[in-house]
Amino acid sequence: VIFAIKEDLTHAKLYTDAYCDKEQCEKLSDCHESNGKKIRMKGSFCLCCDTCVNILREGEDCVPDIPNMIITSECAEGLQCD
Repeated sequence: VIFAIKEDLTHAKLYTDAYCDKEQCEKLSDCHESNGKKIRMKGSFCLCCDTCVNILREGEDCVPDIPNMIITSECAEGLQCD
């Protein structure tokens, strides 16, 4: 457990505000709930950029959030990944 916490702190230190200022984030103009997507705030690996994720409906396959992994889908409101 201590190793995991240390790794998360190291990850957080690598990407400072100065790094994020230089990061070119993807434009998310097509990321709308009307087409089954939503914006995940600071969802990029560096935690600098918002990302567009697919909204999963009931019964669709999901992957639980894993630290330091880019998440490409998220359960619809009121649902959770089991």
